[in-house]
Amino acid sequence: MKNTNNYLMFLLMLLFIGLPVMAQDAVEEEAVVEEAEEEAVVEEAEEEAVVEEAEEATVEEEVVVEEEAVEEEAIVEEEAAPAGGIVIGVGGGFTVYSGAYMEGATSAPSIDIFVRIPYTLYLGPLNVSVGAELQTFDFSGGGGADISGIGLMGVANFDIAETPAGAVYAHVGAGYLGNSLGVTAGAKFDYAIPNVMEGKLSATAFLKANATLDGGLEWENQTDEQTSSTGWANFGIALNYAL
Repeated sequence: MKNTNNYLMFLLMLLFIGLPVMAQDAVEEEAVVEEAEEEAVVEEAEEEAVVEEAEEATVEEEVVVEEEAVEEEAIVEEEAAPAGGIVIGVGGGFTVYSGAYMEGATSAPSIDIFVRIPYTLYLGPLNVSVGAELQTFDFSGGGGADISGIGLMGVANFDIAETPAGAVYAHVGAGYLGNSLGVTAGAKFDYAIPNVMEGKLSATAFLKANATLDGGLEWENQTDEQTSSTGWANFGIALNYAL
């Protein structure tokens, strides 16, 4: 009987000792499970953040690509941009300087006609438009032969500056001047006449130099190397109308 009581007391002691241990183990297991769940939640949140960052990066790349495409289109448009319509100018000029073979000659006023085509090319900082020029010339009574004729040249116009009063640009051209090849170069100033014909009318002051290989002189037994090239400079005013 005594042994039985001792055995029961031993079992009770085991229960008192084992129950707290088992309870602690259960708590630790729950803590481990909660920690694992929290880690899973954190990992899932990190994965979602990575996905969102990737999506944002993709959107930013698409925006950059679209902006680059827009810039490329703008550059292409600038390479051949409309310059505002065909401009026709008609005016007259007088000679302020004459070259060889025309010393003492009397020069008649010239008739000058300009045409600018409405397309602009961009060469670095320069805006370049093309056009054509027609001019007359007449020199007589000097020490050389009388020469006269018509010049027709293709020209390139280079915009130099925009001022409050108007635009300054230079031009160079080549073509036929009289009976031979010729060149022209000069500068022009355009003044937009306000409140007239909806701003389509402007005035141009120009100064240009002309040169031709045919000065009208011939020598006996003339060779191809012998030329009577000459030139002159004109100052004039023209009225322009933008179509």
